[in-house]
Amino acid sequence: MNPIGEDLRRRLSRATEIVLRITRHQRKVENNPVLRRSIDVRNPYVDPINIVQAEVLRRWRETGDESWRDAFVVTANGIAAGMRNTG
Repeated sequence: MNPIGEDLRRRLSRATEIVLRITRHQRKVENNPVLRRSIDVRNPYVDPINIVQAEVLRRWRETGDESWRDAFVVTANGIAAGMRNTG
């Protein structure tokens, strides 16, 4: 993983720890079991799309080839569809 990704993951982890400490929760969305379940069901489908989206965006930026734009839009729509249940 690149240094920027490592830094972002570290910062996200730290922010999550702080929020959990402030809310006195053990898990995110602990006080809303319906939302927690929805997120748990959604993530196995949305997370891989997000990984593909990052790769598509990298290739689009690297090549400047506009055909990658269509692939990016498809991934954005897939993530938006998955978030519809929780977001």
